[in-house]
Amino acid sequence: MLEVDGRRGVAETVTEVERLFAGALAAGPVVADETERARLPRHANRATVRQYGGVLRPALDRRRGRGRRGVLRL
Repeated sequence: MLEVDGRRGVAETVTEVERLFAGALAAGPVVADETERARLPRHANRATVRQYGGVLRPALDRRRGRGRRGVLRL
């Protein structure tokens, strides 16, 4: 956790953020050109759909008249 409270300068804060996120940034995804950069939002969107799809899919199916009826609790 990084507390940003004004005690650190900008450069020191950036250095600490880089240290904290170094593993995630090294793991990627990494892009080499504009085509790959354009794919990043799709990558992020798919990850979000996978994360919430299991919860939201039954509700969407009910709205479309498919699936069983019930209460969606989040």
